[in-house]
Amino acid sequence: MTKKEQFKLSFQKWQDPITKRIKCLCRRTEPSSFNILQGIEDFSKNEVIGFISEIHNAQQGLYYQKEFLTDVFYTIEIIPPNVVIDENFTVPMSEIKGLLEEWLVFIDS
Repeated sequence: MTKKEQFKLSFQKWQDPITKRIKCLCRRTEPSSFNILQGIEDFSKNEVIGFISEIHNAQQGLYYQKEFLTDVFYTIEIIPPNVVIDENFTVPMSEIKGLLEEWLVFIDS
């Protein structure tokens, strides 16, 4: 099972009919449930790479930035062994790192 399946998310590409720009979307597969992780669609590629790197550093016991700042969420904190989003959603670092790695592969495809 992929991380996106585990978190009940799907990745899609949508082309704007006017500008022809392609947008990568992260959508929940259960429409009736809220999933804060679908906000990764608003991360820039550099933010995804940076977040993966900070999680990796935390996993290796190296220096890492505890607070990860983006325009998407109010707060993202790396508090090993977890990542805490918006002070009330906690997910293991390895799980969110896997999801971000899948997202990175998708947006690069």
